[in-house]
Amino acid sequence: FEPVSHRIYIGRDRRQLPTGELGATFVDLTPYSGHLYGVSRLHARIDISKSGNCEIVDLRSTNGIQVNGKRLTPFQPFPLNDNDRIWLGNYRINVRYQMSTTIVSESPSQQLTT
Repeated sequence: FEPVSHRIYIGRDRRQLPTGELGATFVDLTPYSGHLYGVSRLHARIDISKSGNCEIVDLRSTNGIQVNGKRLTPFQPFPLNDNDRIWLGNYRINVRYQMSTTIVSESPSQQLTT
């Protein structure tokens, strides 16, 4: 896997983030009844590479992670693709993402983002 450019943590308690990661993006599922669906305080991490590839990591959550029905092994990164279905315990998340490309033309005043 390529070097990580961004990390997203998912869970119910930002205070559980590792030292040195306190400024990382944290998706708190508490307002969405995460505890009722078996989401751990620090359940998962999504690593995004500079080229846009994504991997999810189970952070030894109590109720585990499944991607498209495959149960993940804790701390082993698993690649994510558009339209994947992630289960954090009994909480379902659908993955939707697309790559963004910046094209730089010969003229420095023109840049196109697709």
